[in-house]
Amino acid sequence: MKTIKLIFSRISFYFLSNKLIFIMFLLGGIVCSTSFIYFYGNQLSTKKSEVSTDSSYYTYTLKFDEPASYYEIKNSSLLNSEIIEDVMAVHYLLLDDLPKEFNKNNYIDYYLRVCTQINNKHKLFSKMGRSEFYDEEIKNGKNVIILPNCDDIFSLAQGDTVTLSGREYEVIGVNTFIDNFYIPSNTFDKCGYSIDEITIYTTERMSRTENSQFIANLHAEFPQSDLIESPSESYKAADSYFIGDFFLIMCEFIISALSFMFLIKFLIDKSNLENIIYLIVGATKRKLFLILILENIIISGIIGIISIAIHLITYNQFFVYFNVYEGLQYSIMDYIIIFISIIILSCITAIPFIISCLKNSIIINKNKYN
Repeated sequence: MKTIKLIFSRISFYFLSNKLIFIMFLLGGIVCSTSFIYFYGNQLSTKKSEVSTDSSYYTYTLKFDEPASYYEIKNSSLLNSEIIEDVMAVHYLLLDDLPKEFNKNNYIDYYLRVCTQINNKHKLFSKMGRSEFYDEEIKNGKNVIILPNCDDIFSLAQGDTVTLSGREYEVIGVNTFIDNFYIPSNTFDKCGYSIDEITIYTTERMSRTENSQFIANLHAEFPQSDLIESPSESYKAADSYFIGDFFLIMCEFIISALSFMFLIKFLIDKSNLENIIYLIVGATKRKLFLILILENIIISGIIGIISIAIHLITYNQFFVYFNVYEGLQYSIMDYIIIFISIIILSCITAIPFIISCLKNSIIINKNKYN
């Protein structure tokens, strides 16, 4: 307790002995800490992954051990929930299924696929012609097809006919995928295609907890399947960059803080006579070093609290407009990590300056102040 009182007394002395320098140091520390908070949210891959709009966070792909039926997928209660935007059903094609215009030497069995969007809501991108089906084509199961974007389609034009799996289709467009033929959902059902794979598109991205629960539900609904794509891979990739990202942010903070540590060194030097008295009356350099470190912890803690308070209070009015990603939010745990990091990094930055204040022997400092 006496040590804490002593430290606050010394901090008060720093302020009273040179108010301008002390305030400049505090402001510098607040700027560094606020910048650290900003970069924590906008530079860490784990934080960016929470709000990323990349399609990988909205996509799940299941591959079946044994082909499923169109009826089974169409009537799945899980796949008809509100969070599901669309389900793409996929049937792998054999070489004998391909149109005659396709050079079979360029492909292998199961490379090309015939697909359908069961809800017809997920947007396809067009290379040529249409990339979606009219309601009438879907309802009546018309034989229309959107071709893959591969070399063999260059001899075909919109309005031409191709034969796929022994059935003739009118070409209405070319999509951007190199391996997917698309046909209307009722046409897919009418042709009796089995389903080897499904890709599920969600209307909104799920949190890590929701993602884990949804994957568990998928496995329960379709036990004879393997999950080959999900947001989990993206979350894991973001986590793998955490150490590197955080190290970079720490370096940025330390480099920024170094310029302001010269100010605190100036204040410590101003109290050097008091430090010498402690040494003369029996305090060890180790004890004095501990006092100076505790001073730094308290000051940096105050700076951290002020910086976090500023960020919290002005976040929606100011900081949100500078975020790289829309919707970025900080949790209580984020602020706790930030607060602890500010204190630790401030101590690391201050150590060289504290050591420089203690490097002289008692006799040299005594002579200096005699």
